[in-house]
Amino acid sequence: MRRLFFILGAIVVFLGLQSITTFAQTQSSANFSNTDSSVIPAEIIQSSGNYQIQAAINAIVGTGESAGFFAEIGSQTPPGIETAPPTPPAGGGGSAGIPPMSDPVLTLEYRTPTYLSTQKILGKKDSNIVRIHINGSGNGISIQGGIWSRQFPLFLGQNSIYLQGFSNYGLVKTVTGSVERLLAGDVNRDGVVGDADLSMLVHDWNTSHFRSDFNEDGVIDGTDLSIQFSYWSNIY
Repeated sequence: MRRLFFILGAIVVFLGLQSITTFAQTQSSANFSNTDSSVIPAEIIQSSGNYQIQAAINAIVGTGESAGFFAEIGSQTPPGIETAPPTPPAGGGGSAGIPPMSDPVLTLEYRTPTYLSTQKILGKKDSNIVRIHINGSGNGISIQGGIWSRQFPLFLGQNSIYLQGFSNYGLVKTVTGSVERLLAGDVNRDGVVGDADLSMLVHDWNTSHFRSDFNEDGVIDGTDLSIQFSYWSNIY
């Protein structure tokens, strides 16, 4: 709690004692009280030995959100988009030297949306898949048994994933996906980090609400507040 008020004190200095707004919520401590009328607009009072802030907020309509987890199964590559011609093995075997192959297994698992700048994406593969490319490159991909993985860098906005699985004879499987990276601190997703976002973070304090969990560790605390402060007034 002392850490919370220390950071809030820094925010007050940074904002030049501007109003800090928040949703109605029952919270209290020796230095913190909230007047909750059970209806919005609600009033909040925050105080310490050196300052006191009083503010109110009108209704903000929204829906709760959480991180979604997606698993996508690859589909057989349509004819005509093979990136490497089949190379028949020495000594022949099968039609045109290519042995018959069961439908290859290649999956892609990822989480979206996210606030993080990188994400470990992964999936399953079977023995038919001997080489994997992501967005045209095999760099950074780890394969251990039937599991592949890669740390995938993310830019703000949508990040497309184009996964290709190759056998010894060419491209045999493709999977596509997309990960959305959000602007850290922008809780209400209006494209700018400001008072309304701080209000919503305070409302979510000590919960696991994804919208305010900027480091995605499962709890809203001083670390998330510090991250939001570092992105203050950023626009996307």
